Amino acid sequence: MSISDRFIPGQINVVSCFDFGIRDATFNSFVVGCRSDSFKPALCDFTIVQNKANVNSETDRLIPHWPQPGLIPRLKERDSMIENIVFKGQEFNLDKSFRSPEFQRELEKLGVKLKIDSLPEKGPLMWHDYSTNDLVLAVRNLTEKDALVKPASKLVNAWHAGVPALLGPEPAFRDLRQSELDYIEVKTPQNVLEKIKQIKSNPELYQ
Repeated sequence: MSISDRFIPGQINVVSCFDFGIRDATFNSFVVGCRSDSFKPALCDFTIVQNKANVNSETDRLIPHWPQPGLIPRLKERDSMIENIVFKGQEFNLDKSFRSPEFQRELEKLGVKLKIDSLPEKGPLMWHDYSTNDLVLAVRNLTEKDALVKPASKLVNAWHAGVPALLGPEPAFRDLRQSELDYIEVKTPQNVLEKIKQIKSNPELYQ
């Protein structure tokens, strides 16, 4: 096994689907593409997918999910404290109703602040750091077709970080759900406010 910046003829080559195209001359290699949340890779001989809805042929294979590399879990001393609710991703991907000043004002009345860990212009990307995150929010502005491509990354990362998640009705999340305590499904800002009030009044539910 080796790492290369080009396709090796006659060998099995594993690559992200974002990182190659027809000009890379993959015709004389066996290509395993990791689809992630991108388009279907037509040039691959075999595809690894992260969403069951993307298993469409004998050459597609779903594998168990993996967490964010270098993930920093929530600090244990925060206990059942709820001060920060965070969206890990580009700001425009969070449904606009959750970015409204009205929603943020209602959160502030509950003593909670919305944080959006988006791509900064300068400095490190903090998608892996959950140390001061008390709740994860992920209600994305997606079409049904887009939702079928998305993996369950936000849920899996929240589990590994020890942070309760409030998530939109996406197929990948629902596929992994076995209990009402695996995550809380929400659709509207009002849903989120009601659930925060419920959790704040019942610390045992948070745990």
